[in-house]
Amino acid sequence: MAFTVDLTTDEGISLPWSGHDKHFVLKKTVDFSVAANKLTTDRYMALFDIPGGVLVTEVIVKVTTNADSDCDDLNVGSFEADATPIIADGFIDGGTVYASTAPAYLRDPAGETYSINNGTVGFVRATDWVLGCENQDAHDLVKGVFTFIAICEDLRF
Repeated sequence: MAFTVDLTTDEGISLPWSGHDKHFVLKKTVDFSVAANKLTTDRYMALFDIPGGVLVTEVIVKVTTNADSDCDDLNVGSFEADATPIIADGFIDGGTVYASTAPAYLRDPAGETYSINNGTVGFVRATDWVLGCENQDAHDLVKGVFTFIAICEDLRF
């Protein structure tokens, strides 16, 4: 398996070296109307390469332009480098991303695997992984502008 769309390159992001600067934010805006970014059903998009030892505490999606009205299931979660899901909907599961009226900031802390309400705060592991999204809807995602925001802490010493 491989990511259908891989946007992890040319991010222009550097990780901090020490101290309080180990807290940082990753941000990427995706226009799904661009041909290369369109996601058909059950396709995956790689957003950020996350190094082992970096905790992603939360993911927020800013909807700038609404997506297709018939789409209602975009998942945001953790993946292996080959696009194998670890937990594909660990941060955000579904419908609210499409149902909201732009502009809106969306997060789903209740009921998701990486939610503080489920007894965890984000996702971290010793090896590298990819923060990505999956179009799990029966319809293609071919419209909308979303900014994916990941709040991170570097736990490496």
